[in-house]
Amino acid sequence: MFGGDSDRNSIAKAFSKITGDVAKLSEELNRLKQDHSKLLEENMALKKQISANSFSFDREMIGSIVKETLKHAPSSNSLMKKFNKKRKSILTVRISNLAMHQNLTLPEIKEIVVDQEALCSKATFYRYVDRMKSRGMLDFVKINEMDIVVKA
Repeated sequence: MFGGDSDRNSIAKAFSKITGDVAKLSEELNRLKQDHSKLLEENMALKKQISANSFSFDREMIGSIVKETLKHAPSSNSLMKKFNKKRKSILTVRISNLAMHQNLTLPEIKEIVVDQEALCSKATFYRYVDRMKSRGMLDFVKINEMDIVVKA
């Protein structure tokens, strides 16, 4: 039957458990608020300390840091050698990708490859396009009186 002592006891137990959980959450919330206030105070103190300090940099220290960094950086000559070795495939893939994924005209592709990305000169770009067209890798489709480059 409903409404007996056993129901009251189970309801009382449930409410006491809920009350305990709410008390724990309230304590946790208060602790988090205190931690947040402390962090805000520390942040403000650090901002004041930074604005009060005037930093002076030692030129020799900066120079030594730059020299040490350059020692571990790959030389630009080695990067250029690697790029020059793979230039043909890089340019061919880039032109093919632009033709395949976007409806672009030849001047638009030239703008991206030559002017924006500076992968090659204008003359080199057009030589690559002619070579790709003669090999059947590229084709031109006329849409609304515009020649769109497509991958063949």
